[in-house]
Amino acid sequence: MEPVHTETEGPARQRRAGPLLRLLVILSLLLSGLYTSNALTRHRHFSPDSMNYVDVARNIRAGHGMSQSTLGFFQPLRLAPGPKSPLTAQSPGYPILISLAARTGLSEESAALLLSALGTLAALFGAVWLAHQVFGSASAWLTMVLLLLHAPLMHLGRHAWSDGPGLALALASFLALRPALRPGLLRWAVLAGLLAGLAFAFRFALAPVAAVGALALACSGLRATRLPRVVAFLLGCAAPVLAVVARNHAVRGTAASISLAPDPLRELNNILTQATGRWLWWFPSGVETALLCVLFLVLLVLLWRRRRLRDTARHLVAWPHAVLVLRAARYLVTLAASRVQPTPRLVAPITVTLALVAAYLWTRALALQPGRARWIAVVVLVGVVAW
Repeated sequence: MEPVHTETEGPARQRRAGPLLRLLVILSLLLSGLYTSNALTRHRHFSPDSMNYVDVARNIRAGHGMSQSTLGFFQPLRLAPGPKSPLTAQSPGYPILISLAARTGLSEESAALLLSALGTLAALFGAVWLAHQVFGSASAWLTMVLLLLHAPLMHLGRHAWSDGPGLALALASFLALRPALRPGLLRWAVLAGLLAGLAFAFRFALAPVAAVGALALACSGLRATRLPRVVAFLLGCAAPVLAVVARNHAVRGTAASISLAPDPLRELNNILTQATGRWLWWFPSGVETALLCVLFLVLLVLLWRRRRLRDTARHLVAWPHAVLVLRAARYLVTLAASRVQPTPRLVAPITVTLALVAAYLWTRALALQPGRARWIAVVVLVGVVAW
């Protein structure tokens, strides 16, 4: 995926940016350490889903296979011996990873919290790197700013949830698509497919990642190489997906425990409300939605005054950059059709994708140079670390 219409800086400015980049790296490492430490010591949040993950990981280590002792608790309590039930309602990847991490001496609870925090950080920096690859460095730094201020994303890593690792795998799959478009590099298509399949194995809701990735490869690059790339992608994706689907079908007779919503249009409205009205958590949902609408109108006016509106829109819908917009739309439709109450946690894959697009739009609207974007990132990072 080649960057589109980004602001650039000369060699002299790039050399002067060296100390600032080092400062950004130091601040990012400090943020990662504090974030992970707080998740393990100060927060330690567990939900019913979290307890189920921990319980399944314990059963795996005890030799009971991928089974659950109960449907979940709010705290990681030790459970009395009893009949086990096969895990099919949730993806198995996260409990398996917890059981492996617990072999290092960590408790299953701490391992779950650690993996969630690290996965969320990987998703954050993976999104920044994806923005750099697709839209350029200025958009990448602005993406970091938006995601650091995105309360639901940072909230994920404070809970023992599979969302952070799953989202990180999904973003890694999209990062692997760029080298997969080069002739003769089918191994990257296999890797992209494998990562998309693993994202499904961590979060059933991330199934659209595989469909969008295959479609992106089918519509990009030389026509003669499209079919081999798509086949390689699907082969890589098939291993983890078929393993999960075959096991679920064998033990329960269903591929995945996903039911359809009675009113998808109503659910779609709820999802859009969560995506647009729960960004900062500083204001009531309706106030945030109104502020975002105003900012969007200002954005359109700025793009129109700079005569960049049509050009920017054309590049956003061009392949392969449209894969980001398509990914958000495909996930939105899937979530709307499922019988799952939309929450900021479940809408995070949409809002993270929207952050990349929003960063690119504001970079174009403000003609933001990479140097200024780096300074904005430094100020926000210092504020987040201090807070």
